[in-house]
Amino acid sequence: MVREMTDKYTSATNANKRLVVENTISEIRQSGGRFLKQANQAQPTWNELSTEEVRSKVYQMFRNKKRMRGASLRQNIPAGTPITGDPLPSDVLLGRFERNGGNVLLLNLVKDRFEEYDSLDRGMKAAVTNEVLEAIKGTGGRFLQSSPNSSELFEISNEKAREAISKCFRNYRRRTLKNKG
Repeated sequence: MVREMTDKYTSATNANKRLVVENTISEIRQSGGRFLKQANQAQPTWNELSTEEVRSKVYQMFRNKKRMRGASLRQNIPAGTPITGDPLPSDVLLGRFERNGGNVLLLNLVKDRFEEYDSLDRGMKAAVTNEVLEAIKGTGGRFLQSSPNSSELFEISNEKAREAISKCFRNYRRRTLKNKG
């Protein structure tokens, strides 16, 4: 049941994710399942979790499933077109590389658009991510990633590039919050 509900959860809007979680909890309870935690380590007694604790655990389970699936997909890199020659100055190099003109441009675009991006909901964030992607592609830049098995570089798909841009926004948020605190 968790596998089939994970797909629904992953593709749902934030408002609908709560419905998926509530439906999952309801189905488990209707089938006679309970949500228990051990009262203490010394005695084998069990207490039923509160509704809020159950909801929190189910949300976490879905997030973990999504991360695990994402990690398994990332292990299959490279998924892209191999490039010949050296990267261009306008290329964005993903991974642990020295700074490059494309990486500097990406960081500057993220800094410039961060306040706007952070204030938007998921659908509108995708539009900002697309605009950043188009700005980099407009300079002739490509998004390149090295193969895990060699030093060969691959141009990744626009979908993976958008994921990388979103990750840059999230990392920038973490750095700014860390610096404030």
